[in-house]
Amino acid sequence: MGIKFNPLTGQFDIAGSKTNPGGSTTQIQFNDSGVFGGDAGLTYNKTTDQLISTVTSLAATTSTAHLLQNTTAATTGSRIQVSPATQWSARGWRTNSGGASQSVDFRAFVTPITSTTSPSGKWDLQYSINGAAYTSALTVQSTITDGLSIPLITAAGFLKITGSNSSTVGTLQNFDIVNTSGSISHLTYRFGSTIRHSTTVENSGNTQFKIAGTSPTFNFEIGSGIESTSYVLQIYSGGLYVPGKGNFNSVVTAGSADTNTTTILSSYGSFGLKGQLYTQSATLDASQTIAYVDASNANVCSGTPTACGTYTSESPCNAHSLAGCTWVAGTSCSGASGTDSGTCTNQGGTCTWDEVACSGANNTDQSTCELQDDSYGGSCTWDTGTCPSQGDQSSCQAIGGCTWNFSDCGAFNGSDQGTCETNSGCSWTGGDCSAFNGTDQSTCESGHTGCVWNSGDSLCEGTYTESSICSGQYDVSCTGSICSGNYNTGNCSGSFGSSCSGTASCDNLTDDGAVACAAEAGCTWTPGATITLPTETSANRNNTSRIYKIMNIGASGNVIVIPNPADSGPSSAINGSSSITLSSQYSQLYVHHHNVFAQCSVFSSAESCTPNGCSWTPKYCGSDFADESSCNAQSGNGCAWNGMIEACEGTYTGSDGSCSGQYVSARKWFKHNHIT
Repeated sequence: MGIKFNPLTGQFDIAGSKTNPGGSTTQIQFNDSGVFGGDAGLTYNKTTDQLISTVTSLAATTSTAHLLQNTTAATTGSRIQVSPATQWSARGWRTNSGGASQSVDFRAFVTPITSTTSPSGKWDLQYSINGAAYTSALTVQSTITDGLSIPLITAAGFLKITGSNSSTVGTLQNFDIVNTSGSISHLTYRFGSTIRHSTTVENSGNTQFKIAGTSPTFNFEIGSGIESTSYVLQIYSGGLYVPGKGNFNSVVTAGSADTNTTTILSSYGSFGLKGQLYTQSATLDASQTIAYVDASNANVCSGTPTACGTYTSESPCNAHSLAGCTWVAGTSCSGASGTDSGTCTNQGGTCTWDEVACSGANNTDQSTCELQDDSYGGSCTWDTGTCPSQGDQSSCQAIGGCTWNFSDCGAFNGSDQGTCETNSGCSWTGGDCSAFNGTDQSTCESGHTGCVWNSGDSLCEGTYTESSICSGQYDVSCTGSICSGNYNTGNCSGSFGSSCSGTASCDNLTDDGAVACAAEAGCTWTPGATITLPTETSANRNNTSRIYKIMNIGASGNVIVIPNPADSGPSSAINGSSSITLSSQYSQLYVHHHNVFAQCSVFSSAESCTPNGCSWTPKYCGSDFADESSCNAQSGNGCAWNGMIEACEGTYTGSDGSCSGQYVSARKWFKHNHIT
């Protein structure tokens, strides 16, 4: 190998190759097809000791800049080939024992994990202090377990999340557990291999808090500092404990009542009930217990008004809307559209077989006109003579479909006035002879019919025909073709089955001026107040209901207690009465709601069984018809006797069966005590 100087390039060659560096200053040298090469993407800064790798134009898709790889294939005998590691090494100072400098190292690498279908892997971030063995600090696995492609991150220590957040929980979360397709998420606290606490949230929002151990408790504490708190509530296996207030255990039922066991409330102090003062008509809230009603300055409308069903038309029905009447429009007649007139009108009510004028086909042609009544009948007739027979504009335009036509009077320009104005609507304007003033008689009168020379004044006077203008429009004719008559559209409009519905009640008329009450026949405006009880569904839960106390504390006026209008049936009465009146001061009423249950076995069909909340069990060929005779008797219901196995087979299609369970046969308000 020789070194030669090339005078043409000013470079030294070794065996024909350049020995000068490739690329620009700071670019790393590499073998570029047998010669030194350099690239702007890989540089070294000798001042800062930085090795810089630059990859450009990546946009939204990344590309590998540094690749550490182990290309040795995994085999049956050596199933794992880990990747090379990236290591960071530093030095730190130890202060005790005279002090010393010690190494602090971190490294990261990938370890494959053998799996059944395809391998997975984990990325480890490990640390070593002063040359000790490496310990994992953070591990990221590509799958949580074999066959379950969900990543798992394991931190071997504490996790601290720092973030400045003043947003709402729905806008920004400091720690967010997201379940993308499952129905349950778990958060657990584990001691060794034992889970001691878990929080489970279902997709429906149901949340379960679970603890396990020796006499575990949920303790809720509040304090001025996190290390100086005290109990405000404790949940333990026996119930609830509130410091300074007492225990709430199995002898107290709060919220939804348990009707299967007897509950006891022991009070070691005073007993409080909720009471409220009413000075006008009102509906009791389900949480109310005692209602004190002062009807002295209140008024009620009482009596029995005319029933809504008495009114047979919309106007009088709506006139009694305040009393509770509503006009029901009924069923649309349109169901008979496309049939015939008889089918439409025979539905009753205001059903009308619609027809429209044939004139929509004016000025088309006879076929278009007469085809309009082909589908549902009519009287469309084509008329071409009426319009042309009209001799003037007024008569012509008075007929729908006719058009009065005009022509331009300009056709008579240059004629005389008589010729122009003979045509009605035309106006004649002659040429002004003064245009020839200052000329002579010959110039004035020659070729200008109508001009006269005034020799004394040398003026050309008058108007002449040759430059006349005939302006305006003149009548010509009345044209158009008329399609007369009417045809049926096939549309049935209106409604039938309309009625005045609702329950008229004087109680609905509560205006203080008594105007509406006085206007309703059968109603009387009297001093007092109406107290409406809660709905049965809000007052009665599993047959547990409050006892509502209503007292008239007014010096005058009646207090009328009524069931809630939203309820119906047996629950609409109090001990069989539609209302209870407390007419004297301090008279009072105690009411309690109760559901009466009965056996569902009284219902003999699925149609009557299931609407009541009962369970219907149909008969079965195999179990209900065990012998050949009874089985064959049900052949019409899908059963057939199999003599080979001595059994009744098939699916029973009959209506027989049994109704089981209990249903609410009556919902009633009971009067416990009524002192007058």
